[in-house]
Amino acid sequence: MPAADATEMAAAIRNWRPNVITLDLCLPNIDGLEVICAIKDAGFTGPLIIISGQAEWIRDFTSKAAVECGLNVPAHMSKPVDLRRLRELLTDVRGSLRDLSMSEEHKEAPEGSSTGKTARAA
Repeated sequence: MPAADATEMAAAIRNWRPNVITLDLCLPNIDGLEVICAIKDAGFTGPLIIISGQAEWIRDFTSKAAVECGLNVPAHMSKPVDLRRLRELLTDVRGSLRDLSMSEEHKEAPEGSSTGKTARAA
């Protein structure tokens, strides 16, 4: 979901409710940390993968996103992006989200109720 600024991004996050966000920090007319905090303010709680052509910025922004904004930043990448590595990261993130979802469903199920699995008698 492309966005021109932090306000558009926040609105898009509220409307689309993404599971994961990849964010290129090289944005015109806006500070990357401002965008990261706007992502959090929009209610996003999923993983954020940060991408930048400025290798020296990535660790700093990853740390700030995690510490100052409280976001889950499982990975960061330098440009040019290795598409194979990005696919691997997204596959890992998708697996983690699926595991979390299954864990949460199990916690929410009342004791003795089915968790969606069907048992068959022989």
